[in-house]
Amino acid sequence: MRSFFMLLAAQILYNMQAMNCRKEAEDTHLNHDFDGVESLVPNNLNREILYEGFISIESVVFISEMNQFDLGMLEMFIKKTVLAVKSILVENPDAFYLFSDNSGIANESRNVGIDEKLAEALNERNKYFEKDKSMIAKNLWLDKYNALKTRIAGKDLNIHYEDQNKEYLKMMERLTNAKYQDDGVSRAIRREMFEFYKEKVPMSVSRVLDSRISLSIGGPIFAPGILISLLRQLDVPNKSEMTNEIVAKLLAPTEELITRMQKKSFPERKALVLDFLQSCLMRKESIFRDKIDKAFEERTKILELYLKNDKSPQDKLKAFDKLQEKEICSLQFVFKNIEEEDLVLRLDKLVIEAYTGILESGQAYAKDTLYELFKEV
Repeated sequence: MRSFFMLLAAQILYNMQAMNCRKEAEDTHLNHDFDGVESLVPNNLNREILYEGFISIESVVFISEMNQFDLGMLEMFIKKTVLAVKSILVENPDAFYLFSDNSGIANESRNVGIDEKLAEALNERNKYFEKDKSMIAKNLWLDKYNALKTRIAGKDLNIHYEDQNKEYLKMMERLTNAKYQDDGVSRAIRREMFEFYKEKVPMSVSRVLDSRISLSIGGPIFAPGILISLLRQLDVPNKSEMTNEIVAKLLAPTEELITRMQKKSFPERKALVLDFLQSCLMRKESIFRDKIDKAFEERTKILELYLKNDKSPQDKLKAFDKLQEKEICSLQFVFKNIEEEDLVLRLDKLVIEAYTGILESGQAYAKDTLYELFKEV
């Protein structure tokens, strides 16, 4: 079984960064409940002060809903408050300590221009706070403001410029429609905040493309490279018919995933993908569980057929399972950090035909065809 050990060595080298993936997944599953994305928003103090120090995301969402803002009204409110104060903070970070009330604004003479701008922003924000007799909007902001003050206590308040204005506006526009999402406003806010505050992780174009292809053609169930190698070595009658049946069963979960992703926002689609991958790794209860279980049963049948004459099949089954875990972990890393424009999956007749062709013949042109199909989208 020389080919098995060569395959094993190659996969181990490729997936070294995922060695502790299952443990991390177990910790995530036990400590978080957020559709495959951590409910703990990443710490990004500078950006949080800039975009939530004056009024929190949750408070803006509440004010927008309470006052029935349309997108134009929402954008105007944000420009007069969040974005106006953001420019003040970059120039004068100590203005942060004047956000709780306007009593000190008139007496401040260090920078008349800043004081006037801040007074205008306070008036705009506070008129909506005062209009809300429940005080929910104000308290949502105060919770964030006081938390930020605690985090910066005893430190020099240095704030550097960040241009996330377009991302912030897009996020807030999506959140105005969050009430129409399947799991409500609260989870939508957490998903959006996770995306907004996380730092970008650089990934090569080829890695993202490989991951998009792998996920689309059932990689979380059976790593394509391993499946191609195993089928090439199998000597069975009606191999072409068997391959077509295998593909249909292994791709059923991905087909379900892609269907559910339609007409969803980027954070929703990303959460679905991560939940799907977590379900494949941990075999946890989810909307995909039944189809994932059936696909893994098919995978087991293929491995048992491949190892039927092996003297230690259980050991090799465990080794294959470990390789599969690492394939899933690699996909989790990519899709956790993927950008919106790259989160595009594809599973149609052309993709299925190309993948089936690779499995049946292993010919290079079939692989090239598959890659070209994904470069189109």
